[in-house]
Amino acid sequence: MMAPTKDIADIAFEARQKFGKYRQEFQRLFGKPLKEFWDIRSAAGLLCGFDLVKLEKEIVKSRKNESMTEALVRKFGAPAKDMIADMLRR
Repeated sequence: MMAPTKDIADIAFEARQKFGKYRQEFQRLFGKPLKEFWDIRSAAGLLCGFDLVKLEKEIVKSRKNESMTEALVRKFGAPAKDMIADMLRR
């Protein structure tokens, strides 16, 4: 039996829940509001929500030959890495 698929409303609901869950922690860790990196209003936001490229360019700024994950842990600790991973998970 196939697992039920999520519809757009379910995805949008989950995106809003994650935004609420991480809003304060994101501000504390990165010094910027999560709303600058998360859009749950647009069609693209319904499917993803979080702008990982913007986070890399504006905040993380990985060194040459360093992964973004490594830079997150080095600069902000494992909790920051875990939070970003959870925000990207569906």
